[in-house]
Amino acid sequence: MLVVATLPRQATAADTTDKLTGKAFTDALGKPLSGTWENASVRTIVARVSSNQRVAVFLDGRLDPDVELTVEMKNKPTLDLLRELVHAQQASAVAVGNTVYVGPVAACGRLRTLIELRRDELIEGADAATKVPARRAFDLNKKTTIHWEDLATPQEIVREVAAKYSFKVDQIELVPHDLWAGAAVPQATAIESLSIVLCQFDLTFEWIDRGNGIRIVKAPTRVAVARFHPPPRGLTAAQAAERWREAYPDTKIDIDKGRLRVVATIDEHEELDRANIPTKSVSKNTKSPVGKNDLRLKRFTLTTKAPVSALMTAIEKNAGVQFEYDAAALRKAEVSLDQPVSVDVKDVPLEQLLDEVFSPLGLRYEVAGIKVRLSVEK
Repeated sequence: MLVVATLPRQATAADTTDKLTGKAFTDALGKPLSGTWENASVRTIVARVSSNQRVAVFLDGRLDPDVELTVEMKNKPTLDLLRELVHAQQASAVAVGNTVYVGPVAACGRLRTLIELRRDELIEGADAATKVPARRAFDLNKKTTIHWEDLATPQEIVREVAAKYSFKVDQIELVPHDLWAGAAVPQATAIESLSIVLCQFDLTFEWIDRGNGIRIVKAPTRVAVARFHPPPRGLTAAQAAERWREAYPDTKIDIDKGRLRVVATIDEHEELDRANIPTKSVSKNTKSPVGKNDLRLKRFTLTTKAPVSALMTAIEKNAGVQFEYDAAALRKAEVSLDQPVSVDVKDVPLEQLLDEVFSPLGLRYEVAGIKVRLSVEK
């Protein structure tokens, strides 16, 4: 059991070098944690959880870190534990890249969707005149660690991100003056780092000069992205649309060629995706004998556009596989699992689904039992 009494201020940038990234970070968020805290501040508990689980945690400045709590939790997943700690402050926690952002519920609800919107704009562009060149988009999607020392201002942090990725910043005066404790956002894209900083002031940004600049703007209250989803098996598109409108009254749902075009938050899209990777058995006339859990018995349907890392998580849960890869080799090859890809498959075997997910990144895969080993194409 983890017992905490006191702990110094928020960790400095130097303390963040051991933080987990990639799949190890995701696994740590689901790892059960037990702890007892007596009259400990939110800052103290968050710092200890961050240190113990080796995950970067970023506290929004609008929360009161000095609120004292007496808490006992048993076998609570790390992310759920953080959410419960700040629930009384009408706050929550959400994973962004390799960082857990802890802030007001409204900010958590739109942060990931804002990031996805900026990614879409980076890849697609509004028109030919504003489209970001592929090489520039690739550079902006590279991951790097942004860190700062005590008493850094948010404007200085935004400028550091801009310097790392070589772009100019318009309307930086919209970012209020403040003094922050030393911290870091480990292995994040430009979009993730900027969004984590700006969301604390209800700000976001738009791309200008074909990716060579940004303009800081106010974030809208309601944000959503458009994605296509097939209707669940056994329902027509019209039936699925009616049910989904009841479940998600704030979403816009249209029918397009038998599929549903849904305008919703990323959280809502992921809920729909989880319901739309069904499996079924193949014909009883299959020649080779297989066990009931054999991957050859499964078929997958999925229509979405999402980061490869999110698709991997969904596939692991629904197919019962485990992905293995050399994170250092991927970084050396400048391959980012946070790159969004479009997938549109219906009732296909696992191999065809994996082709759709990993081919755009130039990754090879090998299926061995329940293991799927990824490697860089040579």
